[in-house]
Amino acid sequence: MGYLLYGVVGSIVTTIAIFTPSFFIVVTIAPFFDRLKNSVYFVRAIDGIFASFVGLLLFVCIKFAMIVPWDVIRILLGLAALAALLRKVDTLYIVLVGAVISVFVL
Repeated sequence: MGYLLYGVVGSIVTTIAIFTPSFFIVVTIAPFFDRLKNSVYFVRAIDGIFASFVGLLLFVCIKFAMIVPWDVIRILLGLAALAALLRKVDTLYIVLVGAVISVFVL
């Protein structure tokens, strides 16, 4: 987005703005992580974060599913992707094959 609005300078500022907070959190917590991972409060906080993350992913999946114009081909493609995920096929391959199929079929 930064590149679209302000060119190369915008892309650099946007990249720094996105990655800097995470970098500082990792650098700050890393030395204390061994002690933190044994803390009951830290484990509970992480469990809560994971639970909210799963809820957010479910919400996004439902929103995406509601805007897809479902037909037989899309249902079959979705079921094939689900079957591949359940068989532990690498996600990259699933996305690539889905993209190729959708270019030629949809």
